[in-house]
Amino acid sequence: MNVKQIVFFNIMFSVYVSIFLTLFMTLIFVGFNEMFLEEYIYGLKVAILVSMPLGFIISPVLEKLILRGEITKIKVLLFNLVLGFVIAGGVTFFIIYLKAGIFPDFMGKWEELWAVAFAIAFVMIQFSAHAFQEFTKKIIQSS
Repeated sequence: MNVKQIVFFNIMFSVYVSIFLTLFMTLIFVGFNEMFLEEYIYGLKVAILVSMPLGFIISPVLEKLILRGEITKIKVLLFNLVLGFVIAGGVTFFIIYLKAGIFPDFMGKWEELWAVAFAIAFVMIQFSAHAFQEFTKKIIQSS
């Protein structure tokens, strides 16, 4: 992909992951009640603000470390695992930290939220990133 496609992909994929990751996490941890919409919008803003820069910073580093040489299914799986791990960790850390600060069981709550977010993020990345890449190539033709 060229630079325009990479930028478009990172922005769109970060928003996509943030929308659904925050939706599922809010449903699981808040439930569908009177606080749902407020918590969802708060989490969505944080998720987008965290996942977008992480995508631009972490993806190229992981590509150089993991995807160099021949690209295999195992390398792609490892790339997706690490990317999901980092993005889920960053998003959940800031959602909790910005909402409640550091409190006595902060690490426990973060690990709990991170585990759920990682499972969701990994599945989303593993099963939709390639389709997003193809969509990006169609939308923004190579120059």
